Amino acid sequence: MAFPLMIAASLASKFLPGLVGKIAGSKGEQIAQSVMGIAQEVTGIPLASMDEKNQERAISEAISADPELAARLREKLVTLDADLDKAYLQDRQDARQRDAKFIDSGVQNWTRIGLMGGAFAIVLISMGVLVFAPELNDKADALLTTILTLSVFVLKDASQFEFGSSRGSKNKDAK
Repeated sequence: MAFPLMIAASLASKFLPGLVGKIAGSKGEQIAQSVMGIAQEVTGIPLASMDEKNQERAISEAISADPELAARLREKLVTLDADLDKAYLQDRQDARQRDAKFIDSGVQNWTRIGLMGGAFAIVLISMGVLVFAPELNDKADALLTTILTLSVFVLKDASQFEFGSSRGSKNKDAK
């Protein structure tokens, strides 16, 4: 499946660069299949009947020959991107509704408290070791720096979920 991922990423980079990051993400194969399906639908080229090496060439030739096809491909990729964003926001919204139910019932969300507390403790311990133990060898220093960085990212993601992110703040309480 690696080659269709590359073809889909190449198409996305030409018509909708923001989609490339999603193809490289955790659902990349699924998104790449959607991109390839859209390319087949728009161009009318039966991609399944040709080998992977010729697929990109055939798609590129068809789109280069007809600007209307290129516009339709871009339009369909924009729609796919919007659908992926909606799914992402819906997933976050469901989690926020779960948290609202916890609060309404008077129950603490111990997972959230443990995750944020644990990450914060790891950040403090890592920083303390890095500051107060300068005699660490390079490998231990690199490991602690990596642990510190990952823990900061956990705190960042948890904070974005709790307080909103630039992407979804407007929509997080819309329902």
